[in-house]
Amino acid sequence: MQRFKKRSLINAPAQAVFNWHKRPEAVADLTPPWEPVTLQRRTGSIEEEGSEVVLRLRPLSPFLPWVYLDWLARHEGYVENPPTFEFTDRQIRGPFAYWCHTHRVIPNNNNTCWLEDDITYQVPLGFLGQWFGGWYVRQKLNRMFAYRHAVTQQSFDPQPTQTH
Repeated sequence: MQRFKKRSLINAPAQAVFNWHKRPEAVADLTPPWEPVTLQRRTGSIEEEGSEVVLRLRPLSPFLPWVYLDWLARHEGYVENPPTFEFTDRQIRGPFAYWCHTHRVIPNNNNTCWLEDDITYQVPLGFLGQWFGGWYVRQKLNRMFAYRHAVTQQSFDPQPTQTH
């Protein structure tokens, strides 16, 4: 198993950041424009244990534009009880041999919080998959979560601070 963790300080109260992530449009807002992902189906919301989301990843190859993969994730472990704000997406079917992603918002003080994404995953094909594709997955995760954390911060602080 591999582990990826991204943590950023967000200039907003924890409750506000968690509420922002609970919105139905948060999935689309947090999807980088370079990722060919579309929301196919949603049952319930992240607050509902066992609710699901299906994301379509396509195309898998420029030579096979009609071939796609649906990623089914189930929501679980929802907690909104300050100071704990979190929920987990667990892959039921998708591109990984295993995927468990816990989203956390941790209060820092009344006006700031830590946004944390903690992912445990395993690429398919065991050792061979890790040897051939592990670096690629790590690179994609770094880029994707840098984008997601920046989008979250910009949602609460849309005007970048100018320095002189």
